[in-house]
Amino acid sequence: MVDGEVRNAGVMQFNGDTWTTGSNFDSPLAIINEVGGLMLFSGYFDSYTNQGSSIENFGTMRFIKNLYSTTGKGGGFPALKNSIKNHGTFTIDYGTNNYCNFSPTDQNPNPGIINDGIFEIKAQSRCSSPYYTQTGGKTVINGTFGPRNLDIQHGVLSGSGTLTLTGDDNTVQFGGTISPGDDLGTLTVVNDLTVDGSIEMQLGGAAGNDKLVVNGNLNLDGARLYVSFREQYMLGFGQEVTLITADNITGYPVLASYPILPGNLGYELVQTATSIKMRISTKPR
Repeated sequence: MVDGEVRNAGVMQFNGDTWTTGSNFDSPLAIINEVGGLMLFSGYFDSYTNQGSSIENFGTMRFIKNLYSTTGKGGGFPALKNSIKNHGTFTIDYGTNNYCNFSPTDQNPNPGIINDGIFEIKAQSRCSSPYYTQTGGKTVINGTFGPRNLDIQHGVLSGSGTLTLTGDDNTVQFGGTISPGDDLGTLTVVNDLTVDGSIEMQLGGAAGNDKLVVNGNLNLDGARLYVSFREQYMLGFGQEVTLITADNITGYPVLASYPILPGNLGYELVQTATSIKMRISTKPR
């Protein structure tokens, strides 16, 4: 059981379950992991009885079991009730049967995650319900992430996992970038998404190519598309690859950057109501 303020600048490992105390904001718990600090949680992190608990990370934090709050393991609905501020590296690495969850309270109606470092959800891990704001840094989703509202103001959103968006206001703003995959991969978004920022796509031939799949409406009005080839791969005349699919696409992205092709070959974006493809054609004379 932990109460008060915990500051770490070295190495702290919690092998058992971590319980916070206090019934409300009168007895908050603050966990502050400082620059150079490493905190590893291999048990449950439970803050149901402490609505004022908070985490701020400047170093490295890794959770390899449930990050939530509940009235007791197996009782109640697990839900963190305050926000996480990440300036360092924050990793959720639970495995198939573990997860994290956030729930609003009267004191904090919008609990969630504010990131300007590296926030990562590993493959087969899942996290649901926070309001998610990124003001810089990078978000890597290789598992399942279900924020109520997604606001990527600056920095990169990447990975080969699934974003299941449960709110109505999900935007990658002008300073933000979507870059599917860690190397090459498909990033899947469930629900509507607006992209005012950049989309970076890498093409890799037999190894595949990056792809953005949106199971919802996709607004690309103002988006900029950057395309690169992996290693020595290059498309030939008449070839095309699918970069983006969605239930419905509005707006036309600008092809802002692409590799130089030999001779009179050029690029053509082929856009329909549900897909965007890149085709190699001849340059207009």
